[in-house]
Amino acid sequence: MTDLKKRIESLDLVFLDLETTGLNFVEEDAICEIGAYKVRERQTIDEFHSLVNPRKKVPQQAYNIHKISDAELAQAPYFEQVMDSLVSFLNGSVVCAYNVQFDMGFINYEVKKLGGVELDLFAVDVLTMARRTLKLGKYNLGSIIQFFGIVVEDEFHRALSDAYAVREVFFRLSDILKEKEVVSMGDFLSLYGFENEVFRKQENQKMSVIQEAQESKKKLKIRYLDDEMRMREAYLNSVNLRQDKNIYYLWCHAVEGKSQRIRLRDILEIELA
Repeated sequence: MTDLKKRIESLDLVFLDLETTGLNFVEEDAICEIGAYKVRERQTIDEFHSLVNPRKKVPQQAYNIHKISDAELAQAPYFEQVMDSLVSFLNGSVVCAYNVQFDMGFINYEVKKLGGVELDLFAVDVLTMARRTLKLGKYNLGSIIQFFGIVVEDEFHRALSDAYAVREVFFRLSDILKEKEVVSMGDFLSLYGFENEVFRKQENQKMSVIQEAQESKKKLKIRYLDDEMRMREAYLNSVNLRQDKNIYYLWCHAVEGKSQRIRLRDILEIELA
């Protein structure tokens, strides 16, 4: 059981990247390369890499991006041949990826297709971190590594080189977030977590406290990140949880009388006052 109060950098972080034949696994696009680094306290402790035979031709559009040819993939293992070692590599770690929903979506689809159980891991979206932390015109990985001056020695848009780039972007962003007191696993999961069962469990705990405050008419004490990325604390009188376009918001009145709306994800600590 991961202690959500621990510094995220003290945990095993897996920086993951996939190359695929396309963007949609439902339309039978498939994984053709997996690359990942396992890191603890900013030191690499393990890595995973494999080409994967997708059982289909690589479309020209996909080849133009990652340059992985059908000839390279002809003798590569199928996903079922690398699945156990990949799952073992990921288990017990925090998965960090650039658009983590894409990577975990493909992996979970392949795992379930083979009769396995969807991986219910702590997972952080580095793309969301970048969008919420930086003010840039573009947020693709290439633009972010250029912004930070990160040098990727191997070929860009290959799984291991992109996983390395994601790792470096994560730590640049993490340094900025430390100044805003965003450091714990719980903070990162709430603000940037992949919306799986692990994430929903934490959000449901917040909802339970809000419901208890409503029923008991007690005040709430919260710590949250505001729209300007400033850490705030507030004591709240009346509270109400509402949903708008699949996003939950806490509508509330602060003790000093100000009414405000706070996104549930942005609430990092919550308790009855």
